[in-house]
Amino acid sequence: MTTLVSRADLIYLFAREGEQALARGAGFLRYAKAETKPREILLRASIEVVSRTPDDVKMEAITAPVRTRARYWRVSGYDRVDEESRRTRRPDFDATPFSDEELSAPEGVAPPIKTPLMPWSRLDPFLRAALGRVRRGSAVDIKQLVRDVARVKPIQRLPRVKLSGWAPRAQLLVDRDTRLTPFWDDQSAVFERLRGHRGLPGLEVLVFFSAPEGGDDGHIQVFSPSENRFIEYRPPERGAPVLLLGECGYLRAESDTRNGWRALGERLFRRGCRPVALAPCPRDRWPLETNRGWLMAVWDRFERCPKIDDAAFRGFWGCPSSYKTDEEAESETASADRSSIYKERAGRLLRLLSVAVRIEPALLRDARRLFRSDQADVATEADAWRHESVQVPSPVGLGLDPQFAQEERERLARFVSGDRDITDYQGLCSPQRIGGDLRELLSRHHAYLPEVIRLEEHGYLNEVDPNEKDARIFKQGMKRMTATLAKAPTDGRSAWCFRFSDRLPRQMRAKYPELAYQWALACRHQDSLTSRALPEGWDPEQIAWAFKESERYWRIWQDGSSLVIASDEWRPGTEEAPRASPVGGITTCRSFLSAESREQSAPITLFSYKKIDLSQAKAVSLGQLEHLRGEWESLKLETIPKPSWASEIGRDSIGLYADFTYQGATQRLRWINPGSFIIGSPEDEPGRYDNERQHRVTLTRGYWLADTPCTQALWQAVMGENPSYFKTPERPVENVSWEDCQRFLERIDGLIPDLGLRLPTEAEWEYACRAATSTALYSGPIEIRGECDAPALDPIAWYSGNSGEEFELENGWDSSEWPNKQYEHTRAGTHPVKRKNPNDWGLYDMLGNVWEWCDDWYGEYPSKSARRVLRGGGWFDDARYARSACRLRLGPGYRYNFIGFRFARGQ
Repeated sequence: MTTLVSRADLIYLFAREGEQALARGAGFLRYAKAETKPREILLRASIEVVSRTPDDVKMEAITAPVRTRARYWRVSGYDRVDEESRRTRRPDFDATPFSDEELSAPEGVAPPIKTPLMPWSRLDPFLRAALGRVRRGSAVDIKQLVRDVARVKPIQRLPRVKLSGWAPRAQLLVDRDTRLTPFWDDQSAVFERLRGHRGLPGLEVLVFFSAPEGGDDGHIQVFSPSENRFIEYRPPERGAPVLLLGECGYLRAESDTRNGWRALGERLFRRGCRPVALAPCPRDRWPLETNRGWLMAVWDRFERCPKIDDAAFRGFWGCPSSYKTDEEAESETASADRSSIYKERAGRLLRLLSVAVRIEPALLRDARRLFRSDQADVATEADAWRHESVQVPSPVGLGLDPQFAQEERERLARFVSGDRDITDYQGLCSPQRIGGDLRELLSRHHAYLPEVIRLEEHGYLNEVDPNEKDARIFKQGMKRMTATLAKAPTDGRSAWCFRFSDRLPRQMRAKYPELAYQWALACRHQDSLTSRALPEGWDPEQIAWAFKESERYWRIWQDGSSLVIASDEWRPGTEEAPRASPVGGITTCRSFLSAESREQSAPITLFSYKKIDLSQAKAVSLGQLEHLRGEWESLKLETIPKPSWASEIGRDSIGLYADFTYQGATQRLRWINPGSFIIGSPEDEPGRYDNERQHRVTLTRGYWLADTPCTQALWQAVMGENPSYFKTPERPVENVSWEDCQRFLERIDGLIPDLGLRLPTEAEWEYACRAATSTALYSGPIEIRGECDAPALDPIAWYSGNSGEEFELENGWDSSEWPNKQYEHTRAGTHPVKRKNPNDWGLYDMLGNVWEWCDDWYGEYPSKSARRVLRGGGWFDDARYARSACRLRLGPGYRYNFIGFRFARGQ
């Protein structure tokens, strides 16, 4: 059923009868009440990167919801690296490459011997006592006999001399828990010491890789080196000594670990054994003595080992292992309170070593001994090994998280420079000495490493404590390593370069361009330039020379509220992006685009060549994205709402547009992105004039441009008269001078606030006309078969060869004598706008129909003269004039029926 009333009738009904009558009447007349939508809508901001493959077109994205008004993306700024700079960006690699010997570990240089936890002069007697026995000899002990007589003690039996020695049977238990990794070398050293002094016969060595479980009757699995297999633990024969190299679980927070070791100690004691533990654990982490299970000795410098005799064990297990006294509970609470102190001690130790590329147990030991015992004890080494900043610890060494290491190097640098707020190192040494102490420590411990590893540490030391020698060594070494990767790359050297790049702080990347060159050379060797993320802090322009591929153009689309970055072959209309509208584009070398936002000063590196999931990077929210950067180009992006002067704004398959209306006359403006192009024409272009010298022009800011020449309808609405010779509202206005155009622009700006129209510059006009093409026409090359015959112009322009076709006005210009016309006609003139195909940017009649005034004075680029520039050719002119590069000059007061204009607007 067709509705026979208009909305005006409904308004009249509402005025007469009220809202209820309106509802009844609207329903009867088949009008439905529209749902009110809030002005604030929830949009999902995302950036999607697309790479088209023959069988698969997918988009992966991150989303960051924001609440905002509907906005439209546009490219508002542009920057480009000039050709000369491009040529000079390729570095030279004239340094002397490293030889294979220099890149290998130095021959004859061994790692330093690890400093023992306790001097052997004190540890040897303890080992002999722990694994030994005392027996009565045959000789009389004269000294004891004299003491007994002096005390008037009855002599019932002559005292004999006590002889001490190694027990014939004994057990050595080694706790190889990963928490004790810094002490594994010390445990091995004790074993070697015992093998040399005592011998292995009668000594059963068993290795625990985890804490014993199961209590008295449980089955405990241990590793037997002599049998080279796991076996069930068996206590030694009754009365045999047992020595544990471990801390009985006291460095762990889990009570089950401690209880397991305690139960094992009690089990051994009940068999008449003497369980003794040599523990790398300070006394403040021990529980109460009556509840331990082992006779403990602190394995550290300045500690005294306990005396091992019957009196030491007498009454040692006064409390059952399952019972916990109030004092012990209080002690555990205090220990929990001290955990933050232990963590801070470990962090302080690692902060000091943040200049090291790798931290071996021996280096950690000597660094710890630079602190006082109350600042770092033996357990601090174990705490440091499992600190949250440590990455992949192993018995060989550990590495620090790059971010943690960088932050701590900066902190250490402030201390060295005299910052009194940094108190972590107070009492360690003076700020003036710390750099020298670290240099001495690293040079002693890392002399056996390849030179490239030591070079990296020279760079870090120079950042902490600036030193001319370190700076020189590091810079020269990096130049040599760059030359090595350029002339003799290998997989191993490339892999090292990637690890090195990941560890580097951002300021060092910016300071030494050689580091970026190394990364690019390593990528080129492994053919991974398009599959590796560019480390943060490097400018893609630094490494553009490394790419083998030619430049490619990548388009930026807006699909709803999302941005899509896709290869030039991709087009919208797929299931993934049915409504995509072009925003702009950027040329890259199939490498990287860096996205920058207001919240993030460092670029976020995106891959253009492959699909990527940006959830692995930091999110860039709608309204926050500011720049996209390639090797040679940089785009500034922004979002805009509907301008105050516009009656409508939107996006279509061509791009962003805005309309304004005055007295029924509507004009559409297209947003023209900034960019760079070659103005003028090549010498071999058909119909070329000498004043079309080619040179590059870069437009750094975008602008609005009318999609048609100014129509007579709009001129009539604004000026109240029509000067045109060929009069119809939809035709372009003509017979207007440059000065007439200025009066029109001034008047319309007064009628529509903030409109701000102007004439385009000559460069803006040709840039918009070409629409990213470089041929004679924006549709392709031109073939001129005669003065009025160029078939390539027919689909896009009205010129002398076709301007008489479909011409309907009676006052047409006599064209019967025009030579070599493409079509035969006798009357010609202008035609309504939008009858020919537009260029790729949605601009109609850029060529032909009417010449268009530009704002510039005419002259040899870019001088001035007394005449103004006109562009585009007209209905009256030969084919050679309707080219993108053709230029005409006339005085600003000249008028004719083939001269009109097209207006522009700045940002």
